[in-house]
Amino acid sequence: MTKIQVIILISTGSVLFLFTLATMYMDFFVPKIGPIGDGKRHWTTYSTYTSSLLGAICFTTYGIIGWYKLNKQT
Repeated sequence: MTKIQVIILISTGSVLFLFTLATMYMDFFVPKIGPIGDGKRHWTTYSTYTSSLLGAICFTTYGIIGWYKLNKQT
């Protein structure tokens, strides 16, 4: 694994994590106005956020492991 691949993995995981947190905040905590948006959330909402968070954790962890292996070799 090269240094650029490690940087891409860590940055992608971090951006995905921050983007997921921002959209979760907008979806769950920002009040909705009007009759649309006052109902219950579908189960796909929770599964989308869960899979996005797991992907962000996996990308970041894989990048950190690659960073340690890269630094250990040199």
